[in-house]
Amino acid sequence: MPVKVKVAAPRGKSKSLINRLGHPVVRALVAAVLIICLACFGVFAYFYVKYQKIVDERIRKPIFNNAAKIYAAPDVVRVGDHWTTGEIANSLRHAGYTESGEQGASKIGTYVLTAGLVSVRPGAESFHTADNSSIHITDGKVDRTRPLCPYPQVAKYKGTGSIDDAANFACREP
Repeated sequence: MPVKVKVAAPRGKSKSLINRLGHPVVRALVAAVLIICLACFGVFAYFYVKYQKIVDERIRKPIFNNAAKIYAAPDVVRVGDHWTTGEIANSLRHAGYTESGEQGASKIGTYVLTAGLVSVRPGAESFHTADNSSIHITDGKVDRTRPLCPYPQVAKYKGTGSIDDAANFACREP
């Protein structure tokens, strides 16, 4: 007849994961880790919302205030071209210039219209010299021009050609 032997398994010594989670110290550690994870998630969510509000506020404002600026240049006016002072003034307005004496003067520059003459004065944000440039018109034809030169250069006569034509002037250091 076979003999039956009972062997008692040691209690509390099992290494299974389920048995380990039952220990109070392990439960406390798991609870602490979950609380720390939730706290980190809460802090992340708080700063994410705060950052999103900052981004939304900046996008609502003009985006390119501190970026490079693009300036329009007036049409090229040469001696002998058919222009009226009104056409030149319109071209200057489209380029960002304002008529002298108007409210809200342009930072790019201003111009003055007189009978047969348009005088242009670059403003604070212009890349040209502070000297006036002028366009003289007689009978609907341009008969004298002077160039605008990048600061600090000025227009100097080349020594040949008509002194009425801006093409006979070169921009040079003073």
